[in-house]
Amino acid sequence: MVEPGKKATGDMGSLNGLNVTDVPRDPNNSYVSNGMDNVNKINRNNGVDGSGCHGGGDRLNDSGHVDGVDGVDGESGENAVAAEGEVDERAATALNVQDGPSKPSAPFQQPQVEAKPLSPDGQRRHDVGHQAAIIWGFVVLWLVLQVIGVVFAMLGHMPEKKTDAVVGTVSEPIAILVVLLACRKLYIDKSQGSRSMRFTIRLSSRKPMNWRMWLCLLIAMLAFAAVGDLFAQGFQGALDLLGWSQHSNGDEIDQMVNSSIFGLLSLGFVGPVTEELLMRGIVMPNLERYGRIFAIVTSALLFGFIHGDISQGFNAVLLGLVLGWMASEYSVAWSMSMHIFYNLVICEGVGRLFGMLAEPMQTVAQWTFDGVFFFVAIVLVVVNKDKIIAWYRRNRSPKHTYRGWRSPLFIFTLVAFLFFALTRISF
Repeated sequence: MVEPGKKATGDMGSLNGLNVTDVPRDPNNSYVSNGMDNVNKINRNNGVDGSGCHGGGDRLNDSGHVDGVDGVDGESGENAVAAEGEVDERAATALNVQDGPSKPSAPFQQPQVEAKPLSPDGQRRHDVGHQAAIIWGFVVLWLVLQVIGVVFAMLGHMPEKKTDAVVGTVSEPIAILVVLLACRKLYIDKSQGSRSMRFTIRLSSRKPMNWRMWLCLLIAMLAFAAVGDLFAQGFQGALDLLGWSQHSNGDEIDQMVNSSIFGLLSLGFVGPVTEELLMRGIVMPNLERYGRIFAIVTSALLFGFIHGDISQGFNAVLLGLVLGWMASEYSVAWSMSMHIFYNLVICEGVGRLFGMLAEPMQTVAQWTFDGVFFFVAIVLVVVNKDKIIAWYRRNRSPKHTYRGWRSPLFIFTLVAFLFFALTRISF
């Protein structure tokens, strides 16, 4: 054994850089050799081959040679020393040649790439497309529920007309509930994102509603309905000249209402509440950041698209403008009340009264009713033109805002509406 403080030297002096005193002792006063821990410093100029010092090096014999080392002893030391004093690559792998303790390498991390912010036009298209996607989600879910309801009704041998009324009454609330929950989840998860949108349904009124304002808005609704009736009559006349005919949604709604109480419930309550929650409760508030006018017009267009009928869709767009203004200035609860009153009292009540008249008188009564309210609406606009202009200037949208309608999904929604509307025309 080599005395402490002395260096082990071979015949070729190949291990003169290995200081035995640096090796810690065990309780039995023997040298501890444990692989990499028995060597603290190796002179790079000596070029020890890693294959010779990897497994042994724990004993030194009396002649100064290293025992238990594979391929390194006094006679074969020449093979362990590099010719020009460079460390062999295997030694650099087997031994840590740094003076200090080795540091564990940090785990590889994928570099984080930040998303490129959208341009103003791109952000508008993104938000408009997002609202169109919500509309499509509601429509698809509603259609799926309709199919499921019809299947169960057929298994129960329910009459066809009653089936449509019952299924329509049940499917709309379920569909809007699922959409509301999905939107709430998505908006909460993205509440910290740069593209986040808010989920708020304003049921409390922004300002008090008085009966004069409510009556003026009702007159506006009836005036726009008169314009819608005029368009429908002209469109039907054009189809008659071409020898074509249109299957209107209005006829199907009348059959559904006449079939059971569920049809009246769907038309007078379930439909208005569902449509207002979807259009004026979700879609419109998420577009108000671009101006109230843009939000009202865009939600009105989407409101018309989901009706699937050219005549009824045009009428829905006009009525959506009034309902949108009401929800924006007051609350969606007030737009619900107006929508319910219009469907129940005007469409169903007044419509049934006119239906009791003979055909010539029915047309005269309808045109007189529309003409009176249209004339009153024109008078109200002239009297309040300054207020209307001031409101328009306060709430008009910034320049190029309507480029948001270039959203691919918004355009697809328009094309799909036209396609389904054309399928109702018999050529």
